[in-house]
Amino acid sequence: MLAAFLSFQPIRFAIDRLGADAAAANPAIEAGFPWFAVLASSALAFVALGFALVAWLRWTRTEEALDGLAATAARIAIGERGLRARPRAPVLEPIAGALNRLGALNESAEAMLVDRNRQLAVVRRQARVGYWETDRDGRVQRIEYEPSWPNAERWAPIGGRHLDEARPVDSQAWQAALEALAARRPYDDLVVERTSADGRTIRVVESGEPRFAADGSFLGYCGTVRRIDAASTTRHAALQAAVDVASQCVFLVARAPWPPPILWMNAAAQALTGSGATRDGLSTIGPILEAADAEAVHELQQALAQRNPLRRALVVRDRYGARSEAIARLEPLDDGSGAFVLVLDASAAQVERLRRAADAGDVLRTRVADLERQAHQLDVLAWSVAHDLRAPLRAVDGFARIVLEEHAGQLDPNAQSHLGRIVAAAARMERMIDALMALARSTTQPMQRVPVDLGRLAQDVVRDLMRADPSRTAQVHCEPSLVVEGDPGLLRLMLQNLLENAWKYTSKRPIASIRFDAETDERGRTVYCVADNGRGFDPANADRLFAPFQRLHPDDDVPGTGIGLAIVQQVVQRHGGTIWADSRPGDGSRFRFTLGR
Repeated sequence: MLAAFLSFQPIRFAIDRLGADAAAANPAIEAGFPWFAVLASSALAFVALGFALVAWLRWTRTEEALDGLAATAARIAIGERGLRARPRAPVLEPIAGALNRLGALNESAEAMLVDRNRQLAVVRRQARVGYWETDRDGRVQRIEYEPSWPNAERWAPIGGRHLDEARPVDSQAWQAALEALAARRPYDDLVVERTSADGRTIRVVESGEPRFAADGSFLGYCGTVRRIDAASTTRHAALQAAVDVASQCVFLVARAPWPPPILWMNAAAQALTGSGATRDGLSTIGPILEAADAEAVHELQQALAQRNPLRRALVVRDRYGARSEAIARLEPLDDGSGAFVLVLDASAAQVERLRRAADAGDVLRTRVADLERQAHQLDVLAWSVAHDLRAPLRAVDGFARIVLEEHAGQLDPNAQSHLGRIVAAAARMERMIDALMALARSTTQPMQRVPVDLGRLAQDVVRDLMRADPSRTAQVHCEPSLVVEGDPGLLRLMLQNLLENAWKYTSKRPIASIRFDAETDERGRTVYCVADNGRGFDPANADRLFAPFQRLHPDDDVPGTGIGLAIVQQVVQRHGGTIWADSRPGDGSRFRFTLGR
């Protein structure tokens, strides 16, 4: 075939011509340069050209395949789902596989983010908490609310300074928050008034903490905001209804000046004063206290000035000028407003007097029955309110636990910590409701007076404590045959709280020592004592021991509700006695009480 090709005259002529041209161009080459050498050079040139053409075609196809993979990667980057990269050449299969894995990871991350946002939305909606952020100059840059919230619960000063439009409620709390901001420290539970999105004045509670960049530079503040509204939650509405229908006279009074102005009163207080709920016709509590003795008035003034709780008997005057004895309870509010709740309870004293004079006639016995029925109705109401409070509380606890148990792997440690705090707060609220119910029972439960052996009751309580915590080493002595006249249920409740306190506060001792006994003082009274070798307390704080919600130790250190000793005082006082305590830090505590005759 090659010989035939070379014998073809035009081709032969072209080869000879190529040889002649080459010889003319280069004298070193003879005109008779072999024609087959020229042919070989030409063949090599054609082969090289073919290889170049094949490489060019393959590169074009590869470039088209790379353009397709790049387009797929761009669509994955902008969030398109369900895409699959398909390589057009085997060499691109690793790149396509990596893109497909990246798309799967992107879809998984997006699903996790959607689920996390849903969980946070549930928590935010149920807790009714908004979120805000400011820049380093205090201007609000971001604020988020649940979309379903009405404008009455929103404030949105985007671009404005965070606290410029806020109006302080408590000057001390306001000053403390300003100092925290200046020092770039967190602040908690600042109560302020703001203008809502619909133009109304609302009261909100805010907490904030500083934000810092990775290099430690200050970025601004972030925090939460929640509206304070008695009708905004079932809990507040239920408590409001309970106060409205209570037989005790409940006043909301300002701290100053004296006599304190009345801010609000319930129906029973309106009946006592003859005024409306918004203090129409009566501006202060002065007329009510005109019949009270000077000592009672002085103690009330001191308690208001020092923001201390108070409980004592005094004489009040109603709108007709009639005088009656009542138990006055004064409690400061913890909402930062500086206001106090004053409760005048005539029913407890009346019940006791009517019981002691039950043989005076049918009228008195009927009155006792009426008051007991009212106390029972209050007890039933308290149980109903507690049930209504527990329902939403258990819902919050249940959903938070579900998120923690079923989606813990999808949450970062910060989110898990927040949910853990929600669960812990719900548990504390459940214990608080139980304690409040016990406090209500200690106040309203009808008493029966029968012989009761306090020593045996104390032994039963200690036995239950040891059974619940068998690992404890404790030396406990309960003096036997301490028989008194009283209500068995209430007296057991009293001893249970006292001995449980001693048990808790001796938990850090290698060997706890708890003692319950009695002695006779110089006035001939029997004085009972619960003593322990626990951590003790500062005697300067002894006046706060029996006030509700007052605790001398952190809850994380020794758990509790702050209600136990208030219950003890209620029971002791209902039995006609008194209670007091003495201690020194590290030297244990001694709670002494009498129970009347």
